[in-house]
Amino acid sequence: VGIFGTIDQFDRPDSPTSLGDFAPGRPWTPDAGTWGIDAGEAYLSEGSEFRNHAVVGLGQGDGGAQVRLDTVVNGAGLVFRYVGPYNYWAVVAVPDVATWNVIKVVDGDQEVVGNTGQSPTADGTTVGVRLRGDTIDVIVNGRIRKTVVDDFQVDAGKVGITTRGPDSGTARFDDFVAGLPGGVPLTGGGAGNGGNGAGGSSTTTAAP
Repeated sequence: VGIFGTIDQFDRPDSPTSLGDFAPGRPWTPDAGTWGIDAGEAYLSEGSEFRNHAVVGLGQGDGGAQVRLDTVVNGAGLVFRYVGPYNYWAVVAVPDVATWNVIKVVDGDQEVVGNTGQSPTADGTTVGVRLRGDTIDVIVNGRIRKTVVDDFQVDAGKVGITTRGPDSGTARFDDFVAGLPGGVPLTGGGAGNGGNGAGGSSTTTAAP
């Protein structure tokens, strides 16, 4: 299964305090924690008390997002249908048991709604989501591993990267992709429309 769209390869100068722009006119928003770039990878440079997020907007609820975790740590992964630090969905790594948990946070209360079963969690694993109405497909290394049907925040269009826990600063993220239904890249600047790919080509696929 492929996730197509605009890609950010984070191939910008190192910065411990900024991820820069995902696309022209569409900066990354570090909604919790301080995020930066190190050697072409995104990372958490200073954590908050709870879960840390950096997000960009799709402009609508349907679409897709994916990221490759060059360094996988417990609690690192992808956040989506994000409204704020107390209301969002996420898919996060649990490498000790070789799976990814799907979590839903409602008014600060976290629920693990399922997991991907035995799945790759080694460094370099790609995790993604495909969002269609109330249906969420969770994709690991190009294969659908879990489908969740739930209309919580079905119209929320923010997606991004997330991490939590004592090893949060060790996680490394690269090749973040966000796209509209059908793999349409985000085009045109501004908060509602997105932009062309920053630091890379405009399309990519979910699996190597």
